[in-house]
Amino acid sequence: ETGAAVSGMPESPVWNPACLTDLTESLFSADFDVARHSQIEEEIILKGMPLGGRKLTYLGFAAPNGAFFYRPLADFKNKEITDASDPDNNFIQNNLSISQFGFSSSSEGDRGSVVGINLSYLYGRRGYAVAASGQPPVFDMADGNGFSLDMGFLVKKDLTSFGLVFFNIPGIIYWNEYRPDQLPVVMRAGASLYPVPVFGIVTDYEKRYYRNGMPKPDFLHLGMEMTVLPWLQVRSGAYGEDLNDVDKTIYTAGFTVASSRSHKVDFAMRAYRVQREKVYNYFISIILPLPEGVAPKRSSSSPVSFPKKPINPFGS
Repeated sequence: ETGAAVSGMPESPVWNPACLTDLTESLFSADFDVARHSQIEEEIILKGMPLGGRKLTYLGFAAPNGAFFYRPLADFKNKEITDASDPDNNFIQNNLSISQFGFSSSSEGDRGSVVGINLSYLYGRRGYAVAASGQPPVFDMADGNGFSLDMGFLVKKDLTSFGLVFFNIPGIIYWNEYRPDQLPVVMRAGASLYPVPVFGIVTDYEKRYYRNGMPKPDFLHLGMEMTVLPWLQVRSGAYGEDLNDVDKTIYTAGFTVASSRSHKVDFAMRAYRVQREKVYNYFISIILPLPEGVAPKRSSSSPVSFPKKPINPFGS
């Protein structure tokens, strides 16, 4: 869950679009939320998840300095029973889905600095239904269209990198039946240190700004990764509002298996608590190189020179 200062990932638009500058080839990426395991009911777990357990969480095509991506931002259903003796005819239900279709670009400046942007189209649907015995049902459906702009910065100094990114500046959805919704502004600042090419320590600080006087939570992200074999990379970390409180901390672990031609499969797990019960959430990411010639060629005057192929599958 860190990425503001981690370069070379096809999912960089999610973390910091400036990091796209370090990609060495064109890549396809697909991320999936595959399973959850816990002693409590899944309906209780899904209430706290904006995607409501949706399987596909990211789909993108990335190349050096640019990317196209699709990302679901929300997809959940909330149903409240108002009369337990007749639940089929007495309830209040809310549905919401929001999808993001985006384009990313990064540009290198002087002294190792990079600027990146995301420009996205947002599409949403929301529904509201009320049913009560002896009364006609009420049902509203609205469509929404909007846009968002993100801007990120990256500075590389020898063994360290520093990143800063602002999401949703602005980010707004206009509904045909409701007032516009403003997406929360999110600020991320991060740093990464790689004392040796095969081992790195990364950290992000995240702050969210909501409108209408809502709380402004902040999160600290800590992680590390190590390439233990030419084809195997492992990582672990933790993030949350208070890392001293186990109930407010999410622990992560994962590993990546890669081929010599940069085909990668990534397995990840989150462990956290809901109502003091442990929940384990599992994810799979697939990264495939696109045919040669898809990535735009750098000009001969570019100050940065990359090999045609990374030194190893992880680019270390």
